[in-house]
Amino acid sequence: MEKEIKTKVIIIGLIVLAISIFVGYKLFYLPHIQAREGWVYSKSWDCPSDHPIKANMNSGIFHIRSSPYYSRTNARNCKCFDTSEHARQQGFRPPLNK
Repeated sequence: MEKEIKTKVIIIGLIVLAISIFVGYKLFYLPHIQAREGWVYSKSWDCPSDHPIKANMNSGIFHIRSSPYYSRTNARNCKCFDTSEHARQQGFRPPLNK
């Protein structure tokens, strides 16, 4: 009985540790990386006004606001960059038919 309790305590401790690591990553580490590399994730269809460049993570293509594909690109599948140079540094390219 005592061994079962110790096992449950260890399992709960490991779960709490895993959650703490995940929350710490999302709250502290990820925003620091995003700020350094000039990008954010969007929580809506559009990118925020201070990060207007949509870079599609599936296609590897970024779109500026004047691009005909900008409005068709869902920001939920994108990184939103502050400059096209930051998008290029992360391996994205402009569309071939600008």
